[in-house]
Amino acid sequence: MHFMIRLIQSQDPDTLNFRQDLSHIADAALLSASGMLADLSMLEQQLGSAQRVLDLSESAHAAETRCDPKAAAEDMPCEDDVSSLCFPEFLRIASTQLASARAEVSRMQHKYTDILTYFGEDPELSSGDFFKTLNLFGVSFSQAMTEVGGKRRELEGAAPWLNYQCVFSGERSGTTGSDAGTSVRRSRSTSAIT
Repeated sequence: MHFMIRLIQSQDPDTLNFRQDLSHIADAALLSASGMLADLSMLEQQLGSAQRVLDLSESAHAAETRCDPKAAAEDMPCEDDVSSLCFPEFLRIASTQLASARAEVSRMQHKYTDILTYFGEDPELSSGDFFKTLNLFGVSFSQAMTEVGGKRRELEGAAPWLNYQCVFSGERSGTTGSDAGTSVRRSRSTSAIT
């Protein structure tokens, strides 16, 4: 992994920040696509049951009125009338939102299949396992980046000879070089390390 990081640093340093683009991977690892589908199916069944209860209730209320005669005389809707007005609207809105959620889940499944194909993974791989693996890679990559950066700083501090460079000069006084006229001076730049 360290070699890969050094290679990316030299070729395309912006790629090192890929975890910022994948900031929601840890959250995605906690979700289960099959669990979402099961929850969606259960909601659809419960919505169908609520619609049947409403239909039965409306047919029963059509046959007899349960309103208080005093409330009917004041032209105020009774509790049953309010619920019979609100409940159908709730079911209509819930049905629309549930259909929208079903379409989003279907779109998500299609995109997930495309991702698995792109990475060459088994199409039966669960989304939780895939995103856990991807998240683990990101964490390991970040840790390796830290190690590479720390190792570089450690080398700079522990090997002061890396900060020396050979300078060719005609001067012989005060030099530690050979008779050929080379001298060694401490360089202030760290470009000799890279």
